[in-house]
Amino acid sequence: MSGHPGRKICLLVMATMSTAFIVPSPVPASAEIPDQVLEWNRHATNELIVTAGQAPPVAALHLAIVHGAIYDAVNAIDGDFEPYLVAPPAEPWYSEDAAAAAAAHEVLVWLLPGR
Repeated sequence: MSGHPGRKICLLVMATMSTAFIVPSPVPASAEIPDQVLEWNRHATNELIVTAGQAPPVAALHLAIVHGAIYDAVNAIDGDFEPYLVAPPAEPWYSEDAAAAAAAHEVLVWLLPGR
């Protein structure tokens, strides 16, 4: 694939997320999650699909928005790639886990304001 790296990641996220709709059951909170991206993917999937009951096309779009925000937040610290949408101000010593969590949380609050 050629083109913008953010688009590649978005396509990868969309392809990966399409498998999440096979069995929309919540992931147990006790499951071992190795990093904040996967943890917030679990939160987003549970909130959008299980709790809010969003249909697969809408949930996939919203999950892509969540992951786009995570990508831009972490990339602002790492700085290895072009931002997908925005380049928030960041210092190299900022926590990538905290940036991923904050970005995902803010987008989910925006997408589901009543939650």
